[in-house]
Amino acid sequence: MEQRLGPGHEVRFGHGAEPLLSLSAALRPAETCLEAQVPAVDAWFLGLPVAGFGQIKFDMSLIDVPVEFDLVPRLASDAAVPLASAALGQAVADALVDEAARFVNYFSRVSSESGVSKSRSTESSSTGTSATNSI
Repeated sequence: MEQRLGPGHEVRFGHGAEPLLSLSAALRPAETCLEAQVPAVDAWFLGLPVAGFGQIKFDMSLIDVPVEFDLVPRLASDAAVPLASAALGQAVADALVDEAARFVNYFSRVSSESGVSKSRSTESSSTGTSATNSI
């Protein structure tokens, strides 16, 4: 997806943002909302301000803690929502399926050329039995 978008879109990526937002819009449109849903709120955890997704601020440091994991990160979501689209998600899904199919074809050809067997026999040292496993 980064290759399709080009530079300057890094902030759109993250847990709950891209590429999941556009992919969800393409594959599950009825369950996907392309509107900002995470309100900016003042949140506190352990008496310290929440500074970002999974972080609190202590003095000058950001500390990773298990906070807001039921939410999506605000910065990535805010950047992704106005630019996400089902068309982009479909293009990414198509590219992923195409790449997976090309890898399966490649692996099949290379394993045949290299003499890697499509099955292997194993013998259990504990039971003394053997079995053939298809791969």
